[in-house]
Amino acid sequence: MRLEPHVDTTPGNVPDGARNLAREPGTVGIERATHFGNTAFYNDGDKGQNEDDWNDERKGASWWGYTWPRAYLMNKVVFTGGQMFGDGGWFAQDLRVQVRRNHQWVDVSGQRVTPDYPYDNTRHDRDAARRLAGGSHR
Repeated sequence: MRLEPHVDTTPGNVPDGARNLAREPGTVGIERATHFGNTAFYNDGDKGQNEDDWNDERKGASWWGYTWPRAYLMNKVVFTGGQMFGDGGWFAQDLRVQVRRNHQWVDVSGQRVTPDYPYDNTRHDRDAARRLAGGSHR
């Protein structure tokens, strides 16, 4: 575990569809649980690898994401599903994007998903982009 004191920052970027913020220095993956602990798979670009959160616990919620040591502007989140199992491997409902504001996680308003997320065990081997309405969010 590594703890660093919070430092307020101002975003120094402009939204850029070619820039993957998940690969920026200081990016830390966060999740509810990991099955194998392969957090480096989240943003390595290899869609043949994946991580899941199986730990023999039925979860009411699950989350995956990133934190950064500074503020960034962003207007799109791309989720790529991984391996499916007979009893899980997908979000069943309420897929949404949250950002941290004033140390609290809050839903981003006006989200759109393209293509639609199926909420079942349909193949998820394509990217689902969450477009964040209202411009950029930090």
